[in-house]
Amino acid sequence: MPLSSFPFTGRLLCAAFFAALLFLRASVPATALEPPGGTVPFKQGEHLTYRVFLDGINAGTIALTVLPMDTVDGRPARHFMLEGSTSPLLDRLYKLRQRMDAYVAPDMTRSLLARKWSRRGKKEKEVLISFDWEKTLAQYSSSKKRGAAAKGAPVPFSPADRHMAKRKKRAPIEVPPGTFDPLAALYHTRTVNMKTGDWCTLPVTNGKRWAMGRYRIGQRETVRLGKKEYDTFLIEPDTESVGNLFRKGKARKARIWVTADERRLPVKVRISLPLGSIVCELTSVGTREAR
Repeated sequence: MPLSSFPFTGRLLCAAFFAALLFLRASVPATALEPPGGTVPFKQGEHLTYRVFLDGINAGTIALTVLPMDTVDGRPARHFMLEGSTSPLLDRLYKLRQRMDAYVAPDMTRSLLARKWSRRGKKEKEVLISFDWEKTLAQYSSSKKRGAAAKGAPVPFSPADRHMAKRKKRAPIEVPPGTFDPLAALYHTRTVNMKTGDWCTLPVTNGKRWAMGRYRIGQRETVRLGKKEYDTFLIEPDTESVGNLFRKGKARKARIWVTADERRLPVKVRISLPLGSIVCELTSVGTREAR
């Protein structure tokens, strides 16, 4: 993969797990997912760590954390976080630090708010996706260089902050009921009652436009990572005749392996691009205290 593709790789690094959903814009909706009931397969404090490889080279790390319940405009919300960083090797070429926060309705039926903070080199940016479910609208807003962040650390954020900072807002877009931001979509996928051969759809938005993510639950496969073996379902996105929510780069093929047990842990992701591939592999499962 040429060096010129590294900026795109940096953006994709933290989006790898849900990139498959974002690459899709199905022209004919598949059977919609039923709202999940009962208990969810993840608990507060769950902390998953992944290693990211770019054509076999250690490109960085990603961590997914389930944080304590929060509130958005006085309503309770589940809080999920993704943190990502490039490896020391890639830091010399294209240093990236990124954090994403997703606030989701307690019953996992829709997003309430999403936030992405990133520092690429010396550039810092914050993006919010706000939802107005009375009008079924989503709105994208952004700001650059919001305050000083020591050594590239994320600027502290809470849902109430979105009313305080000045941001450049785009015109709201209409979205279908039950639309999710990308990180929330990943966690929603874990709540699906998986059965080989089923097709599922899920509306996903980046705040600028939305796409109907369509994917197939494939066969059970054994995935070996180091000394561990996982019994998994293979999730196969439909990549024919689709749009792309990313500005650059197109996925030729994407695969996600999720454990077949009650936890539905994403253990591996492989995304094939025109000039290479990205692989994410689970390295640790643990817990982390809120901070």
